[in-house]
Amino acid sequence: MRPLTNRYAQVALTYTRPWYMRLWAAFIGWFVLASLIFSRKADYGGQIAYLTVGGTIAAWGGAIIAGHAKEQLADARARLTPGFRAPHLIVAALVFIAGAIGFSAFIVFRLHQSPLAPGWPAVSTTSSGFIALVLLAAAAMAWSTHLQSATFIFTSIVAGVSLVAPAGQTLLSIVLAGREPALNGAIIAVSSAALAALGWRLAVMHEGMGEYWRMEGVRAPQRVQMTGDQRYRRVAAAETGPFNAFLHGADRLENLRNVFAAPFWARVRHWRRGIGMGRMNWLSGVMFAPFLLVVHYFDSHKLKDSEWFLLIVMPALLSMTMPLLFTAMIWPQRWHLLASEFLRPVASRGRFLREQGAAMASDLAITWAALTAGAFVPALLFHPAWLFSAFIVRILLLTAAGQVWLFGVSVWALRHRAWRWLGFFTFIGSLMAMGILAARQMDGPKGTVGRPSPLIATAVALTGVVIAWDAQRRWLRTDLD
Repeated sequence: MRPLTNRYAQVALTYTRPWYMRLWAAFIGWFVLASLIFSRKADYGGQIAYLTVGGTIAAWGGAIIAGHAKEQLADARARLTPGFRAPHLIVAALVFIAGAIGFSAFIVFRLHQSPLAPGWPAVSTTSSGFIALVLLAAAAMAWSTHLQSATFIFTSIVAGVSLVAPAGQTLLSIVLAGREPALNGAIIAVSSAALAALGWRLAVMHEGMGEYWRMEGVRAPQRVQMTGDQRYRRVAAAETGPFNAFLHGADRLENLRNVFAAPFWARVRHWRRGIGMGRMNWLSGVMFAPFLLVVHYFDSHKLKDSEWFLLIVMPALLSMTMPLLFTAMIWPQRWHLLASEFLRPVASRGRFLREQGAAMASDLAITWAALTAGAFVPALLFHPAWLFSAFIVRILLLTAAGQVWLFGVSVWALRHRAWRWLGFFTFIGSLMAMGILAARQMDGPKGTVGRPSPLIATAVALTGVVIAWDAQRRWLRTDLD
């Protein structure tokens, strides 16, 4: 065995292997290179986009570094190998300082150096304000990754999205501009304390802690998480607490029917339990309804264009993009179990694959219906006449057709388990394409709201059907190892 010459160097090398680390580094490198090469004059919206995209990339480091560190420390090696924990924690801190804080400082520096388009004001931004917001978001993402608690994750999402309200936007502008140094200092101190507390938690990690076994599927593929075996699924769903067990429908897995010779849709319902969505389908609608109601309440403009956006355009965009985010994020976790589950009694390989596809499509359809219903609740309460119109029917037709296209693209890319970068870019690219299509279809002349074309919706749905058919044909030749 080769001697371990430099423990810290060996730990640092572990950050160069995972695909998500390489992707994060690629995003940072692309952003820095684009900032240095393309120095076109930016308007006000361009500056906001620059800060938003750069800040998102920087804050994402909190999630992936915390997940990677936990993957190393929530392991028997951390307790059995002398001097194992300290190098991992120190390297994780250094990578975060360089990748998140250092990158954030570069973003603000470059923004101040970039020329402005004539007639546009500069966005008032300070390094302390921007770093404070990045640290706050990174701390929330890091703890969400560590805890894997649905309660904490949903609370963080609601708190973050509430910043789109006018009061939240005012607070953001105050922090970015540094008009309240004490507030910026408090945010930095609290965020740093939260990250330090997470580091301490990782430093004392052992099997008796509740979150020890809570790991993202992409980081622990060897752990059984999404399977039709009720014994494994019951443990996996309940290990993060009773609320998460309720969300995943763990109670439904205690008494399963024999599906050996069951009809097609009975077996599909069985595999839906194995996928693990549980009750999260309808919860998506329950979650978005109060959020949009709060946003509408805090909206102080009360203009018709603003109400159209809050009550019609925003729900339509959520209906188009969010169902796939709720469902397809967990589909890859099924990959490593397909080979063993295919050995169970089934009529044919094609029948097995059709059952899996129908289970995923059913989850996506139910999630779309629940989320769409919840997103349009504010319109039903404040302007029901808008809701019951041919315009809304066209929107719903377009968003439903988008789900067909997104499903086809997702199951087509799922075959390439080893090429995770392809699946990631396909997933993000398809969501962006459908979001842009929905926005363009609802963008009428001179700022008015357009009418989505049923022909466009039909073409999108048919394209999705063709892609799904081709995916089925290719899956039949895929090795389920």
